Formats: sequence, structure tokens, C-alpha cells
Amino acid sequence: MEHRLCKRKTIHLPARLQVHQQDCGTAHVSNLSAGGAFIQLEDPSRCGIDQMVKISLPLPTSNGQDSTLQLSAIIVHRNSKGIGIMFLSEEENLRQSLQKIAGACTMNKQQPSPPKVPLNNIVPIKPKGPRLRLSIHPPKKQISTH
Repeated sequence: MEHRLCKRKTIHLPARLQVHQQDCGTAHVSNLSAGGAFIQLEDPSRCGIDQMVKISLPLPTSNGQDSTLQLSAIIVHRNSKGIGIMFLSEEENLRQSLQKIAGACTMNKQQPSPPKVPLNNIVPIKPKGPRLRLSIHPPKKQISTH
């Protein structure tokens, strides 16, 4: 089951990742969305679930100068290839910067609704076996004879 709220974009982007203010070595972002990313690492075992991380991503600019986007995130997934992170900020300028990096990175603001079932397809279920009738009567009031 897909739990992400954002569409992912497959990319190949070098990144700098820090856990507890220590550099985690070579890092490459392999997919990115407005809500998080998957980062390939040489040694993901150094990173634990629920750890806070800082990530620096190169940001394209119109004038050709280098710029860097720095984000705080939390590790939500880890496997032998890397870690999945969730960004901690939901600011609109962050989303716009991520869209510049990933291209068509968009938010899925609405969860998919369940399919509608037409009422004419519903078949009533008939019970098998004898029917039991229950009747409930309120208790009779007691009359005091004092």
C-alpha cells in the first residue's frame, strides 16, 4: 500500500547528508518529492530509523551560479541500498525549490476515494434455517398496597 502523499520523481542527484553533524559519505538522491526522498548511501547501517538528518541539495539557478538547498528531515525507512527520508518543513517556498530540482514534482493533496458501488448491484441476504421471533415488553409497574 502506498503511504506517500507526494508523487515521486526518479532523479540522479549528488547530495550531502549529515547525521549528528557528521558527514555520511557519498550520497545520491534516487527519487524526490515535495514530501521526502530516497537517498542511496555506501553504508546505510550508520543511519537509524527516526534519526534527524540534514541534507544539502544542489539547486539550479537561472544565472548559472551554484546554490544549495539545505533541508532537515527524519529517516522513515532504511534498506541495504539507502534511506527514505521525510522533509520536516511544508513551506510553499520549499515545495517550489524542490519542484525546480525534480521538475514535475507535485503534491497529491487528496487521498484517492474508495470506488462507488451502485445500489442496484446489492443483493439482500436471506437467512437460512428457522426464524426466531423476539418480542420485548416493558416491565409491569408494581402497585404498592400500603
